Amino acid sequence: MNVFNILSVFVIAIMLVYLNNKNIKNKLEKEYKEKELKQLTEYTNVIENMSDDLRRFKHDYANIMQVLSSYIKANDIEGLKTFYKDELEPENEKIMNKNKSLYLIKNIKIHSLKGLLFSKIRTAALNNIDVRIEITDTVYKLSVNELDLCRIIGILFDNAIEAAALCNKKIIHLAIIKNNIYTYIIIDNTCLESTPPIYKIYEDDFSTKGKGRGLGLKTVRKIINEKYANVVLHTKIEKCIFTQKLIIKDLN
Repeated sequence: MNVFNILSVFVIAIMLVYLNNKNIKNKLEKEYKEKELKQLTEYTNVIENMSDDLRRFKHDYANIMQVLSSYIKANDIEGLKTFYKDELEPENEKIMNKNKSLYLIKNIKIHSLKGLLFSKIRTAALNNIDVRIEITDTVYKLSVNELDLCRIIGILFDNAIEAAALCNKKIIHLAIIKNNIYTYIIIDNTCLESTPPIYKIYEDDFSTKGKGRGLGLKTVRKIINEKYANVVLHTKIEKCIFTQKLIIKDLN
């Protein structure tokens, strides 16, 4: 084989590698855009649901005023107090907590993460799960690739939803707290007393969900261990509360 042939093979090999890498990059970009579009759609659905809630509130407001009017006209103050305590107060608290949770999400400026959380909160609501949110600071950027961050949080939130949905008290608590160079993302959820111990949950091939569905936490651990020396995940189960604490060190 002469020099020209060797060079030709070498150039062709380089071109094939380049085209393959370009195809992989295009595929990843397409998947990322599709994911962003899905999250934007979920965000839009949440806003539409809030609008529906507002319309229902206006309708309910007229009905409530009629009920209040009937108590007042009958001078039934005790009945009015009972109606307020048993009907209006719990509903008002539910509305306030829901709106507060959605309001706090505005502190997240990472659009993909914000869209993901809106989606998960909506899914939790459809499962009658009470989601409580604490975000003390504005979150602009984290030292983790956005796609990896969304994969990790998505898996942790999905697990929280699945576990909480099985409980009588269906509660998920999400906290995002910044402390100097560290950001803490904490997801607590109620769980059954029969929840397996932590060492079992992280064993290879362990699953309570059926064949082929037990790779969530294993995937999270793999992403962190292989790519992020600045990220740590702590897991704890105590008094039927399952806690996942993701600690991200800022590298910027």
